[in-house]
Amino acid sequence: MELTRITPENYVGFQKILPMQIEYQNSEAWGCLIEKRAVGTAVINITEDVYRILWLWVSPAYRNRGVGSALLEKLCESVRKKERNILTITYPAAADWSVVMGYLLLKFRFTVEISVYPEFCFTRKQLMEASVISSKEGTVDQNVIPLTELSPLQKKELIAEIREKGNYPITTYDFAEIEEDRSMAFIQEGDIRGVILVGTRGDKDRLSLDLFYLKKNAGNAALTLLRQTALRALSHPEGLKEFRFLCTDDVAVKICTRLMGEQEPTEIEYYHGRYWA
Repeated sequence: MELTRITPENYVGFQKILPMQIEYQNSEAWGCLIEKRAVGTAVINITEDVYRILWLWVSPAYRNRGVGSALLEKLCESVRKKERNILTITYPAAADWSVVMGYLLLKFRFTVEISVYPEFCFTRKQLMEASVISSKEGTVDQNVIPLTELSPLQKKELIAEIREKGNYPITTYDFAEIEEDRSMAFIQEGDIRGVILVGTRGDKDRLSLDLFYLKKNAGNAALTLLRQTALRALSHPEGLKEFRFLCTDDVAVKICTRLMGEQEPTEIEYYHGRYWA
């Protein structure tokens, strides 16, 4: 078994078992080779005060052979060598691999806590019947545009701002995995005041609101941005069966209630692991 740092020079050899192109400036990636075959990869995101595990994956044929442990140990070692001394990971408790992940985290002395967040699920019919969609309020707002209309520089600045201003798990990986033509930004006087990132839940017509970011000076942009995102999803060629909103704070719950009225959410459990070097 050989562990190696993934770089632009050897990236191609690990490409099939990585989530997407790596941004080397803000990330660190490691790969595991057995008999010169790439069998596992791990990626951490680097911010000013913390490392966050974005990806830890082992090929099914090579599981239960210590590959995952070796990769996690390498990530912990990297953190110990840096000025930053915290390594974190967040993952859904319901994932089929959560038991294995929990075992690995405890093995390497991570502290693990659980949080419960409400998740609202709206069907296409429910969205179309919502008052803010079916009424005159449902008209298009020219201040809200899809992310595909932002320049690469605007996207880069947006990522940096969200990392700095808010406690959001935003990385370039989130941007790489989202549906940019169904994710929306609220722009006023040339300034991005808010953004919603929309991802898919397996099928293209099953969507999830993965991030909802607003500046403090956004005013009434929250409902406008959410409404326009819903309208975009309803009119998109890929279609829409359901739209899920995971709410991590009371403000998000109030916005969803304002959009759809009273609806009983489902409680979703997430594990938060933290390693102190």
